[in-house]
Amino acid sequence: MLVTFLSKLKTDILNEFDSALYWTGFIRKSLFLSLRKKSYQKGFDEGCKISQALTGRIKQLAERYAEPLPQLAANVAAFNAKVEVHLKKMGFAL
Repeated sequence: MLVTFLSKLKTDILNEFDSALYWTGFIRKSLFLSLRKKSYQKGFDEGCKISQALTGRIKQLAERYAEPLPQLAANVAAFNAKVEVHLKKMGFAL
């Protein structure tokens, strides 16, 4: 009878220990996965910021170089002629 009680007590203790180990492992895995998800999310957010910055810079460059060089040269020549006319009216000659 004492042997039966002790063996049952041993079995109960081992079951409780296994259960505690299971839950400890479960909690550790849950925390690990949660932290991993946060780190992935942080990396994803950084990637989005970089992507948005690059997209903005590409749009800026596209706007800057939208006019072709010959058209810009023609605009400069037209403004140069206007400035020369204005300077001649003022009495300066180039």
